[in-house]
Amino acid sequence: MAAHIAKQVIDAIGAAIVAGATAAGSRVYVGRITPVPQADLPAVTVNGGDEQIEQLTARAPHQQHRVIQIDVAVHVKALDAYDTNAYLLLQQVEHVIAAIPTAGGKARNLRLTEVSWERVADAEQPIVRATLGLSADVYVMNNAVDVPLA
Repeated sequence: MAAHIAKQVIDAIGAAIVAGATAAGSRVYVGRITPVPQADLPAVTVNGGDEQIEQLTARAPHQQHRVIQIDVAVHVKALDAYDTNAYLLLQQVEHVIAAIPTAGGKARNLRLTEVSWERVADAEQPIVRATLGLSADVYVMNNAVDVPLA
């Protein structure tokens, strides 16, 4: 059995960012909730969030339209001109995401919905994090949430 469709979308995004040759290189972490150590910066984290689910059919099994929220965060050292490094990595990641509008065929539409910034000064070394909020539209049957519908 394949992984849940949300996990498949998240993994496809992470793999595409690694393959996209960003300034983060291979430092792309999927499902990471612990802070990224200063020595591992710059880095990118990819995490799933909430899902909104709409039932599209009246009888079981139900066809569902799911909107999966995904956060892709770029992490850089807060040095002089940190914004240059953060915006460069952000731009590289956005280019990768724009190149995979279906997340490798797992979603019908992958779109950027917001960008938020956080400056973490209480860390051992200050870091800056810019988080891309993404939404992925997927269609599945409620009895096969691992199989995307065409």
